Amino acid sequence: MKRAEYHPDDQGIFIGKVPECPGFFAQGNTRKEAEQNLRDVIIGNLLLALQLGFEIPPIKGITIQYVETDANQYK
Repeated sequence: MKRAEYHPDDQGIFIGKVPECPGFFAQGNTRKEAEQNLRDVIIGNLLLALQLGFEIPPIKGITIQYVETDANQYK
């Protein structure tokens, strides 16, 4: 989230995006709402990529590590 950028469009709607991650963008009526929506987009895209077996592109300064867990611990 530290790499995200936010700006209002012509209508006053805030757009949030992560420049290093094409397709990771969201909008909201306020900057805070755009940030919350962008967080949901990032989590959703990462989970979908993992479920489909897609490689997660590297982002400078961020390490993504796959760790197996016992699914029952989250029930």
